[in-house]
Amino acid sequence: MTRIHFDAGLRIIPHEDAPPDTYAVTGCKSQVESKFATTDPTRVDCPECLKSLATDVATALSPNPTGCYILDEDRATPIPCPDPVKWGLWMKATDRHVADTEIAPNVHVSTVFLGMDHSFAEVSACDPILWETMVFGGPLDQEMDRYTSRADALEGHARMVEKAKEEG
Repeated sequence: MTRIHFDAGLRIIPHEDAPPDTYAVTGCKSQVESKFATTDPTRVDCPECLKSLATDVATALSPNPTGCYILDEDRATPIPCPDPVKWGLWMKATDRHVADTEIAPNVHVSTVFLGMDHSFAEVSACDPILWETMVFGGPLDQEMDRYTSRADALEGHARMVEKAKEEG
């Protein structure tokens, strides 16, 4: 069995100093005095540690543990991109705007491809949240919605434009 432990952010990382088959919990406020909490991660007493462990395991077992995505040539279909260097180069070189509508001077609605899953690895089988619409300026400044598909993002953009016009 691989030895793992949680770093201060309660993330799983290799742990050379732990005894075999031991899960070390560090950074946990309820177990500050215990460097090696248990030999069974299901018996960790702290509910927050258990929740974090479940999230970390789900992320580690994911086919795309980085949560990074790029778009295919049609700019509508996300492709998992576990290579952070490739992802960073793609993000820098690609125009990720889906729609941008000016409502009034200094007020516009923008919809973009985020490139990173904003569901933040919740332990659920949801689709990645990869698009965002946001209002800049006016009474709805910083109002935002996020989406799991380009089609939903375009529909959401149109709704947000209408809402910004009504409020503006």
